[in-house]
Amino acid sequence: MTVPKPEPHRGPDALTAFVRQHQGWVWRYLRFLGSDAATADDLTQETFVAVLRRHEHIEPRAQRTYLRRTAHSLFLRAARLRRVTPLVEEPAAEVAFDLFSGSDDGDGYLQALRECVALLEPRQRQALDGLYREGIPRRDLAARLGLSEGGIKSLLHRTYSRLRHCVERRLV
Repeated sequence: MTVPKPEPHRGPDALTAFVRQHQGWVWRYLRFLGSDAATADDLTQETFVAVLRRHEHIEPRAQRTYLRRTAHSLFLRAARLRRVTPLVEEPAAEVAFDLFSGSDDGDGYLQALRECVALLEPRQRQALDGLYREGIPRRDLAARLGLSEGGIKSLLHRTYSRLRHCVERRLV
């Protein structure tokens, strides 16, 4: 499926189908980046408006990449306007999100992720909980865990890598 152009002869059905197909995925991606639910709602709408305004043909296999890049740009712009540091900045985290959002719209990946998180070392779980559930800034999280800022970055990088490998093994 290509991104439907808002032309009169296409009608609203193609646009509605496109948005319905990708809306939940874009919203989950924005939440993954650190948006609260209300901001994710707004940015999801802005993402589709921005994509549909471009009036360009996007190959089906590139649609999620295009939507992700658009949503990411809008997320960063909103974070700058609110003077908030994004929670997810690491390339490894982006790779992990890609793994968790497959053709089953994420349900199988989320189950695998839950199982893999349960296998993490306590310190790794504490780091993830502090960062994503509690929204603790990295420097405060580092202090809480007795690490330097570089140490927390390394711990998170190793954690994302471990999760990625664990999820990959479970989904094969």
